[in-house]
Amino acid sequence: MKSNHVDHDFRISIALPFEYPDFPEKTYPTVYILDANLYFGMFTEVSRMLYLCGLTATIIVGIGYPLNLPLEEAFAEVMALRTLDLTPVVDEAYENERAQMGNPVKGTGRGG
Repeated sequence: MKSNHVDHDFRISIALPFEYPDFPEKTYPTVYILDANLYFGMFTEVSRMLYLCGLTATIIVGIGYPLNLPLEEAFAEVMALRTLDLTPVVDEAYENERAQMGNPVKGTGRGG
């Protein structure tokens, strides 16, 4: 999905409750997960287990990045992109520190 606010694409993942096909008109609480590249599957399975234990069924919406990389490379790329998207102000000192450590970010300050 192309963002109208930042020049970036995002991968949106949606997990519906087990019962959804039988009750599509029913409304469900929705949980939004950031860092979906890393956590969407885990949150989906936890939500489904909680439902099987008697808690409310939920829709899980994951917001991540459209990456198709091996896990180690994807993790580094997600961390670099999330730093850009989730930091409120530009922090050049942090950007320089990360670059010197060999873990450059894509920038900072787009979350403000």
